[in-house]
Order: sequence, then structure tokens, then C-alpha cells
Amino acid sequence: MVEGGTSSPSLLIFVDNTNFVYTIKGVKKNVTFTTEGGLLQAARKKAAAEGKTLNGLFRQWISAYVQNDTSKQSYFAVMKRLENVSSGRRFTRDEMNER
Repeated sequence: MVEGGTSSPSLLIFVDNTNFVYTIKGVKKNVTFTTEGGLLQAARKKAAAEGKTLNGLFRQWISAYVQNDTSKQSYFAVMKRLENVSSGRRFTRDEMNER
């Protein structure tokens, strides 16, 4: 094992004959979940039927989960900016429900 130089201390190069494996620490993290075996098997089967993997589905989910938080924050920021906006009068129930 050879350390990857002074410019990138987190880069490790493993040399075995002529094969090189580059590992950059911090790029991906492993996550461990605990669930019932039957549920895991069903999830794998469904993912395979959709041409996907559980890893890929998890990456999609966690990305959407984080973006949802961001969207919520954006919504509340807009509502905060608009809190002083007024229509000039109160609408009746019928007016609010007109389509």
C-alpha cells in the first residue's frame, strides 16, 4: 500500500502486480439497515422487477428526502416574505370557492 502523495492525503493506492485500486475516502458512505428478512427479500424482488437496485432506490429516496426539506424551507421563506401582502378586503366563502 502506497500513500497517495502530499497533495491528497485521503487518496490511497493499492498495488498488486499491475492492478490498481483507487479509493477516495469520504466519497461514499456505507449505511446499514435492520429489517425483517421477508421484507428485504420482497423489496429486492420488486426492485429487480423494475430493473433497479435497493442501493439506487435508497440514493433516490435520500435525495428526495433532503430536497423535500429544502422545498419546505423555501415555501416558508416565501410565505414569510408575503405575510404583509393584502388583497385589500376579506372574501366571502362563496368567492373563495368559486372556480
